[in-house]
Amino acid sequence: MATLCHGPPWADHTQFGTTYSLAHLGPLITTYTLPAVPPTGKKPGRAQLELRLRVHFSHHCFSRSLDDVPICAEDQIYEDLSRGDRRAFCDVRWELSKRLPRMFSSGEVQRCFHTGKHNFFTVELAPDGNPQDYCVYFDARESRLVDVEIRVESAYLRSDAPQRTHKKVSFNAILWNAVHGRKPRVPQGR
Repeated sequence: MATLCHGPPWADHTQFGTTYSLAHLGPLITTYTLPAVPPTGKKPGRAQLELRLRVHFSHHCFSRSLDDVPICAEDQIYEDLSRGDRRAFCDVRWELSKRLPRMFSSGEVQRCFHTGKHNFFTVELAPDGNPQDYCVYFDARESRLVDVEIRVESAYLRSDAPQRTHKKVSFNAILWNAVHGRKPRVPQGR
């Protein structure tokens, strides 16, 4: 039977007799320190800033498009009823998704890339010498509840190394712009 959910928080998924907990992908609130930046001849610099971040995770972090799964049993379906988005649960993405809360709560996200649209991605090496990269797509914006709201939109393995063709941007710059209500500027000449 399909898992139906109005997430997040996401309901656990049972597939072919195995239950997969999704408790690790509940929204989290964490603090992050933006380090001080000394002034230069062109820029004024900034003082250290403590930020409260709220991070929440899309069900795309543990599911795949139905178009990518040629044969999909009803047991594999995971549906976000709030968006009417039916997808196939993916145990590989689910296993990798266990890394996501740590990445965002411990400050491990540093090297990011602009997608050329409204969001960013960061890359982490896949486990066990896998030649693919674990790409995590997210956006960051100003929030009334905390300083910055981060929505992790998707996370999955890629073998085409997208970081080689996109402009770098630091996580600190993303947060600085978000806390000041600045939308991401699309970089010129990817």
